[in-house]
Amino acid sequence: MSGVRRAAWLLGLGVVAVGSLMVWQLLGAAQKGRHGRVGDGKDPATYGFALDLPDPLAATVTASGLARDGLHPLSHPPLLSPAQVDSLNHAERGKYLVSTDLVLGVLRGGVARAWPLRMLDWHECANDTVGGEPLVAVWSPLAGCARVFHAGRNESGVRSFASSGLLAASTPLLYVRGDTLSLWSPVSGAAVSGPAAAAAQVLQDVPAIVCDWASWRTMHPETTVPWPDPEYRKRYKSDPYFAYRHGGRLRFPVTDPGQEPLRRRLVLQDAAGTALVDLAAAPASGGWTVRHGGRSFTLTAGAAAGVEAPPVWLEGGETRDDVRAWPVFDFAWRAFGQPDVEVLP
Repeated sequence: MSGVRRAAWLLGLGVVAVGSLMVWQLLGAAQKGRHGRVGDGKDPATYGFALDLPDPLAATVTASGLARDGLHPLSHPPLLSPAQVDSLNHAERGKYLVSTDLVLGVLRGGVARAWPLRMLDWHECANDTVGGEPLVAVWSPLAGCARVFHAGRNESGVRSFASSGLLAASTPLLYVRGDTLSLWSPVSGAAVSGPAAAAAQVLQDVPAIVCDWASWRTMHPETTVPWPDPEYRKRYKSDPYFAYRHGGRLRFPVTDPGQEPLRRRLVLQDAAGTALVDLAAAPASGGWTVRHGGRSFTLTAGAAAGVEAPPVWLEGGETRDDVRAWPVFDFAWRAFGQPDVEVLP
């Protein structure tokens, strides 16, 4: 059986195992051939990373079905203004970015940037510079987690992150180009294996919010967004994780599934500590207040798109250095966070 035919056979199995995302990914890998690939898609030991993760994470390490770099990160892409987005939508009739689409947004040094989650579904991380700061924006659809971190530096210069092809607790792990041993969690921002973990390295996070595009461009009309990658342009129009989000079923091993593993949480962290907001109890739209550590925080629920739950964000969260708030699924927080923290109504 030829390599391409064998990959196509595995592709069919991938549909059952992980849904339509793997259809695109494995097909692309098969067409590119095996040369230069690291990782066979099945055995984590073939990926070349240190697998000395702590228990109980170590028992959940699995291959995603992709080789290392099977998902290509966005790296300093060309940018579009909101007006250019509108023009692109009109010209292509493909609606690259519409009002109810979710974006991950930051404001650094007076510069606003938003990465569409529909785009990051196919990249999972973006290496970018905003307001003169090297950043890495991460979106893990399997973990429901979106965060932005300072990229930091190593002996080679600014760190550039990419997809490892491995998962722990059903959460894709990242690695730094040039450091082929250490693995990083997009949920905690911490190294979980290799020399970086031994040195207890943790990325410094950046204030960010996940909201709908209409709300973001209203708050930050000067914002920019990435130009769509030509190789992925058609894929951006599909939603490879729709069945996963609405099926309520995990695809890979986790440390503790809990009663509702895909229950949506908003992590709220400040000097008083950490709390979780149960987004299942969020209003359909509008704002409400929660109290944590003797302080009040205003949360906003944006517009829902079809059957999707509305995004919820901390009002002004992208501008506040005193508090962080980001979404995550319950199972991923149990694996990489502090599972016994207070849950706010």
